[in-house]
Order: sequence, then C-alpha cells, then structure tokens
Amino acid sequence: MGGIWISKNIYQNWLYFKNSQNLSESVANYQFSISNEFYIAANERENGKILSIIFEDSLPKIGYGSAGGIAYGYKGNIIDMMGLNNTLMAHANTIKVGPKGHESFDKETFYELAPEILMAQTFKANMINLQGANDYYTNPTTWDNMIFKNIFNDYSFKERYQLAEIINKGFPEYGCVGYFRKDYLNYLNNQSKFIVQPYE
Repeated sequence: MGGIWISKNIYQNWLYFKNSQNLSESVANYQFSISNEFYIAANERENGKILSIIFEDSLPKIGYGSAGGIAYGYKGNIIDMMGLNNTLMAHANTIKVGPKGHESFDKETFYELAPEILMAQTFKANMINLQGANDYYTNPTTWDNMIFKNIFNDYSFKERYQLAEIINKGFPEYGCVGYFRKDYLNYLNNQSKFIVQPYE
C-alpha cells in the first residue's frame, strides 16, 4: 500500500511541475493509473533524447531524482541522486531519512559529485516558465523538494547552482530547465550557440 501511495504522490507532484510549465489541458487532466507510470517513464526517456540533442557534442553530467527513464535516452552521464547507480550516494548515510525507497540523498555527497545540472527537464521553448519551476522546487511539500531534503532552499546550494533555461540556437524548438552549476552556466553563456536565461 505504501508503494502505491508513493507512486501516486510522485505522479501528483509530476503533474504540479509539468502544469507549472503551461502544458495543454489534456495533459493536466488525465487521471492516475498504472498506464501513467509508463507515460512518465516514456516521457523521461524522450527528455533524455532531447537533452542529448540540445547539448550535442559536450554532454554535461546530470543529477536526477530517478534516473531510470532518462538514462535510456541520454547519451551522457546520469547520476541517480537516490543512489541506484552510484555507490557513493547509496552508502553515504547508514541512517536514512525520507520517503520510503527515496531516502539515500545526501547533500555533502551531492556537492562531492557536483553534477553540471540537477534535474534537467526539456520543454517546448515557448512553454518554459522559470517562476513556476522555482515555485515547484522550493516548495517544501513537493515530491522533489522532499527527496532532495530541501536543498533548493539551502544557502550553500544557491551559492553554487542557478536555476536557468538553456536553448540551443540550432535546435530552438526546445529548451532545458534545471539547476546549473554556476561555473558550467558561465561556460554555456560563453558559447555562441546557446541562449542562457537565468532565473532572477
């Protein structure tokens, strides 16, 4: 029963975030079912494929809350922040706290791993809403905030990472929203092929 609650909670928070990006009403209104779990997995696989196109020949290391779907589509390195494909994260704490099955995230280990992007999501460029993304991630009641243990509101995180939107001029239909390591964001800003829009 707990697993069903967690799956439904993930789904509801996924909708919250997706709806913050001005998605169509048809996506916003469909009901929870096991088929939607497959929809989310397929969506994340597509997310990975588009990220591979946006970043082309210089694929950043991406930290993700659930690396299953995205790892199938993305050609670069995906780190599961829950430790499923990273023993450093998985064994960081002997006493784990958080939603069942999602307790392994450790902030100090995250800074040690230092992915270039945390939670990279792709959207149609004209649907991107950085304010909505910020509201979602910094809200202590949302799924991603809970499993990342409120890191999005931490001073240390804000010193090192910046919420931003990236568009590749050669593939302008889609953009990437995520938390970018600031030195990597500066690197992208100096590449003429990218449009960089940080959240202010």
